[in-house]
Amino acid sequence: MGVLVTVASFAGPFNSFVVGQLQDREFLSLCFPVSRWGRHAPWLLTHCMLAAMAAALIYLPPGTSVDGDSVVLYVWFMVLTLSAFWGASGCFIAFEAARRETYPFKEERIIVEGFCKYACMIGGGTGGIVVLALMIDSSVQKRILFSAFLVPVGIVSLVAVPRFRNTQAEAVQPKATVGVEEGPDIDELPVKETNSPKNCEVAATSLDSEANATIHSGVLPLLAEALPSWCPGRNRKGTCNWALLCLLGVRFWDSAYASSIGSMILYYVTYTLGLSSWERAQTIAGAGMVAGVTEVIMNFVFMKVYSNGDGRTDRTGAADKQMLRLSVSLKVVNAIGTFLIIGIAPPSVPLVFLWAFTSRLNLCSFSYWRISAQCWLVDEDCLQAKKGRREATIFGALSMTAHFAGAIFASATFFGLGFAGLTTRNCESVCQASDALDQGVCIDDCFNVTIKDQPESLKLYIRSILGFWAPFCELLTALNAY
Repeated sequence: MGVLVTVASFAGPFNSFVVGQLQDREFLSLCFPVSRWGRHAPWLLTHCMLAAMAAALIYLPPGTSVDGDSVVLYVWFMVLTLSAFWGASGCFIAFEAARRETYPFKEERIIVEGFCKYACMIGGGTGGIVVLALMIDSSVQKRILFSAFLVPVGIVSLVAVPRFRNTQAEAVQPKATVGVEEGPDIDELPVKETNSPKNCEVAATSLDSEANATIHSGVLPLLAEALPSWCPGRNRKGTCNWALLCLLGVRFWDSAYASSIGSMILYYVTYTLGLSSWERAQTIAGAGMVAGVTEVIMNFVFMKVYSNGDGRTDRTGAADKQMLRLSVSLKVVNAIGTFLIIGIAPPSVPLVFLWAFTSRLNLCSFSYWRISAQCWLVDEDCLQAKKGRREATIFGALSMTAHFAGAIFASATFFGLGFAGLTTRNCESVCQASDALDQGVCIDDCFNVTIKDQPESLKLYIRSILGFWAPFCELLTALNAY
């Protein structure tokens, strides 16, 4: 099963690699004409339904093989997991590209990102309830009930399809002057305001037929633009796209941090703090509640702060530089705080709650800058000759980089547990084979013994990942952002 999960995790980069190019090449235009549906609405419509159905059906496998090897279960899990990942990639990239076109100014994008974060909290909480409920009771009736519940919840995003179609209608309206305005140097994108209301469709109409022939470049040529001139495979005719290179670095190391934290936090609570059963559940739930409440409050605060003013009148980009400096500074502060709280201080439950609070306090603002910078990068790319319509490819390349880093470091940190001495035992099987009268007490005692039997090297490894490696990833993220 672990091998299947690892293989499935590496499907994310492949999906982003392919989906972005297919969207820019209007792969679904045969069934959904661009003149009526636009370039992104068909992908949200079809892939949202695909992801919702796959997420629901994964809980309803047809059964196991006769010899008990559960081959059918493994195949069912793999096919539906890959289908769900493919559908989610199509939805996310279509959303990113359509959001940039629909909301051309930074202040609008900030507000939309804030509401998107609230929607993600609600969606994540809804999915978490389903998982927790099925962990308690996974009977066929409950699985059917929750699968039927996931389908309508999963297709709620389809309400955005009409808006995506309107984006195309607004984009192709004739303009009195279709010329491309001069934008700032692309190397200054992370701190410069490039909020032009023009979009790829309008910019593309100003290109001649020869330029239109080279309008779809693909992911690999795009990534080659971010290579320094001395790298093999670099096109010597152009200069390095430093904005793209820095954003790729931001997505890579930010995802490395998130995957390392996500894969180790449960092991930290279990083996480093030595908690099990109800105590562990209380600690995780309590820390999650602290982090959630902090995120809700600070999300509103930063949404108001960053959306204040009008970027069209800020010709020097002062507000954008302020947003960059504040976001990067908080990243560095969080890295130092994590190092001190998790890496240096003696492990304790109160420090877990403190870290849950400080991490969300410091990290909440960074996604606003990241979303703005990604949109600035695409805005500038759309205004460059012979690069008119590859916004989905750019978002796909950034997403591919993040998924690739997440898959690598999540797998590496997980496999590192074995090298650090992690030993496990099936307490349920042990207790069933024993003469214990109370199976629940027997399982709890067995699990507590398992925790106490872990070597000190395992605890040291877990603390080193959370307290040293994760802050190092944050510092690299801040360096690439700045």
